[in-house]
Amino acid sequence: EKINQYTEINHLEVKIVERVARRASKLRFSYKIDKESEGIDIRIPYGFRG
Repeated sequence: EKINQYTEINHLEVKIVERVARRASKLRFSYKIDKESEGIDIRIPYGFRG
């Protein structure tokens, strides 16, 4: 049951990340630059960290 719950939460997170990513697709590029120039930027949403 825990695995099921975890999977559901995962799906929900993916949906939210996808929606945010679509809305913030322009911001992701500048976030990526920040990450490369300053290391991991705290402002980067967890889902965008690669």
